[in-house]
Amino acid sequence: MTSLSLFYLTIAGFTIGTFASMLGIGGGLLIVPTLTLFLHFPIKHAIGVSLIGVSATSLMAASNYLKAGLVDVELGITLESSTILGALVGGIVSGYISSRLLYLLFSILVIYTSFVMWRGRRVKEVRNGRYSNYSAGIGLSFFAGVASAVLGIGGGVLKVPIMNIMMNVPVKIAVATSSFMIGMTAVTGVMPYVERGEADPVVAASIVVGTLAGAYLGSRLMRKIPTLMLRKAFALLLFIVGVRMFVKGL
Repeated sequence: MTSLSLFYLTIAGFTIGTFASMLGIGGGLLIVPTLTLFLHFPIKHAIGVSLIGVSATSLMAASNYLKAGLVDVELGITLESSTILGALVGGIVSGYISSRLLYLLFSILVIYTSFVMWRGRRVKEVRNGRYSNYSAGIGLSFFAGVASAVLGIGGGVLKVPIMNIMMNVPVKIAVATSSFMIGMTAVTGVMPYVERGEADPVVAASIVVGTLAGAYLGSRLMRKIPTLMLRKAFALLLFIVGVRMFVKGL
């Protein structure tokens, strides 16, 4: 790739990192549509790059959460044992899924997320400190791993509700523990993409550099911009992107 192309990728990563950190969402939800719709990457290559980017950026968030004592390491390892298996299965299965179906699946996820953000729905806050439904959490974590690898997302959009709603984990602990898990999930899921030559390390490096810088800026800007206005505007943007991906899948 040319130096100019790599520069554009870094700028794209910077923009993604800024918005993702301001909204508390995973970068994979933005990396894949950006690479496919605006930079014309094949969707499987975009997913491979996204998984590398997600694994790198999650390390920064996880390290901060660990320092703050918010990560339940035991819970994270328990659930991740199932999630990693799902990610490995998803990474292998993705090689047999048509690009059209991937566009449709990803568009549904993006449109669903746009509605959730527009309505401002929040997962419940729990304070009694008792976890429950471990078997359901482990089982659903497997499917979260599959979705993560197939769609190129970190999986936090699925893992946080699983822990908070199904297992009664306080939301802050759920978010922090999910961030701790995301890196391991993404690294496992990306391996089949690397073997198939669908995860360009140079492209991924450009995205990661931009995303990390953008995440730093976004964390500072978040305090100055009204959250409701930001969520509504971004929900509308996600809906438009989701519809475009759906049409492209058709």
